[in-house]
Amino acid sequence: MGFLMDGLDAEAYDRSYSDGELLRRILSYFKPQWPVMTFVAVVIVANSLVDALLPFLISRGIDALGQSPTFRDTTWLLVAILLSGVFSWVFNFFNRWFTARAVGDVVLKLREDAFDAVLARDMSFYDEFSSGRVVSRV
Repeated sequence: MGFLMDGLDAEAYDRSYSDGELLRRILSYFKPQWPVMTFVAVVIVANSLVDALLPFLISRGIDALGQSPTFRDTTWLLVAILLSGVFSWVFNFFNRWFTARAVGDVVLKLREDAFDAVLARDMSFYDEFSSGRVVSRV
């Protein structure tokens, strides 16, 4: 049955799936979200680059201020550090927003499919198995 199903007691109506089959089924739910998840991956990389840039800017700024600080250089440094922080926040915002939407859509589809599967059962199935046990397994 696979490690994903460990801990669940067996029922007479249980099906047996391998881990590969379960993984394919899970990925099939995420397939419609592929463009969103690709965008999220790009945003994560961009956010990482911006976050890596911030310590570099600060160290360059400390070096520059230690030599001969001018108002113009200090202003450019402050603007660069501020923009780095703003871009980091914006990238993180879009990362969280689009990830939450994609996962929410997947969970909604899973719930709809589970509900449809429960409704598709013949009424005699619920004579043999209580609806509470079926619902708790879903």
